[in-house]
Amino acid sequence: EKMNRLVDQFDATLSWAFPGPEQQPIEYKENGKVKAYGRRFHILAAFCMGYFMWNLHTYRQTILSPEYAKYFDTTNQFAPDKGELGIDFMVLSDNLYLVFLYPFAGYMLDNYGLRMCAIGSVGQAISTWWWYFSFESYGSVLASRFLASLSGVFIACSLLPITMLWFPEKERALAVAAGTMISTIGAGAALVVGPYFYTGDQVIDISLKSCSSDFIASFNTSGSLECTEEAETDFCCVYPTAIDMYNLILALLATAVAVYTVVVMQQHPATPPSHVGAEKKSPQFWQATKMMFSKRNYSQICLADFVTSGPPLVLFSTISRIFPPSVSDYNFYVAGAGVFLAIPVAAGFSLYLSRVKNFFPLTAMAYTLGFLFWVAATICFAVGTLVADYAILILGGGALISLALWTVFVYELKQEYVYDREYSLSGFIVGYDRTIINLSSLVFVASIPPERFEDLDIDGRNMTMYLGAIFMGIGVLLVYTIRGKYDYLRLQHEIELTEAEGNIKVTSVVDKIDEEEAAAPMREKNEEEGEGAAPISTVSL
Repeated sequence: EKMNRLVDQFDATLSWAFPGPEQQPIEYKENGKVKAYGRRFHILAAFCMGYFMWNLHTYRQTILSPEYAKYFDTTNQFAPDKGELGIDFMVLSDNLYLVFLYPFAGYMLDNYGLRMCAIGSVGQAISTWWWYFSFESYGSVLASRFLASLSGVFIACSLLPITMLWFPEKERALAVAAGTMISTIGAGAALVVGPYFYTGDQVIDISLKSCSSDFIASFNTSGSLECTEEAETDFCCVYPTAIDMYNLILALLATAVAVYTVVVMQQHPATPPSHVGAEKKSPQFWQATKMMFSKRNYSQICLADFVTSGPPLVLFSTISRIFPPSVSDYNFYVAGAGVFLAIPVAAGFSLYLSRVKNFFPLTAMAYTLGFLFWVAATICFAVGTLVADYAILILGGGALISLALWTVFVYELKQEYVYDREYSLSGFIVGYDRTIINLSSLVFVASIPPERFEDLDIDGRNMTMYLGAIFMGIGVLLVYTIRGKYDYLRLQHEIELTEAEGNIKVTSVVDKIDEEEAAAPMREKNEEEGEGAAPISTVSL
């Protein structure tokens, strides 16, 4: 009873903080279209900026891995055998937290609504300031990242609830694309923005804890400190970087986003924007889990996600170390070009998806494209020529585009597979999707980074690519062997509701005509007797 009272008090407090109107039945404009509200664009913008900042905040060290390693005096990779957690542990620890936090966040979104997105944005701002004032304390930064993860999951799990509750049917896929693309840009922006804080040229630093012992033994300390290909291959190069300034700017930006989100956030519109967009019951945690994973097509697409997303996550987490030294200076250009080219491509395909409803074929296409890009890049890694190295950059940009398409399509497909007519599952869908992705990152980033194979005769970068190609191929096979791949439950329900509403309108018009015809003789008689026309009843829709 105490717990129930606390929950009720918590709910009442949040409702007071972010009040919304009681939702009325669906409403139509004079042109026959369903009424939608302009506030939806502000709410989506708040989500996009919040998710953008979370990704930029937590992936800031990706492109600056050697620089942050020097800043915190640790290794690049997770190296417990050397007594070092390393920069990669930032991602690994996040993945570990997020595996458990995402399902909880999905439950909170489906039970307490979009107010949780505003709370997450405020928590995100606090975590950025915590990181900034941690300075060189690696342990304190890890604690701040836990708060960032705890807050960020509430933002991330808001995407599908926002698009379902606020956007008309024809805009939903495009809204999902906007949300996923802006968040992807946040991760990609970390690759682009970080290098702008370099304060000098790349130099050799044999004090780096990831620097190869063989290179240290052969290095002439009285010689030039200019970075060479050999030094970079052995992870012995670093850029002088204004890290404290970078951290301060991120904290200021996150604070501005939090203020905007608190101002514009609202639980739901006054009237639903579509037949399936009305508020529904809130499921219990295990009830929702059983409802989703009892569907075989959903379970299999989740397994495919786990296997397929692991290798790209390794590539992204180690991008500053895995690209060939001859082209590594162009990493952030490729990341920026790939992300920004993905925006119009994802928008165009989302509009196409809204029109044709080919959820599974388009999702399978995105999986296949990602696999083919990886195979082509693997071949280029094996060739090892300068032309092949530059081809890897182009393929990397293409892979980012296919990844963006995959994210949009797989969200829409999962909503179709597990849609329920009585209960809201949108938050849970995002929660479990992100749980699977982070579990994949946790397993693969710890298992197949290039440094893991440094004791073998083969180049560690090539081994990472070979293994990645095998796993991604398995994932694509899982996608194409799904049973019930065309079971679109949400689309079916929307069609049924639309047809039922159309029948009601037609029936109402016919009934009204029949009543008018039946009343005509009485009206004529009354007019002859001077009593005026008899009242005619109407049918309420």
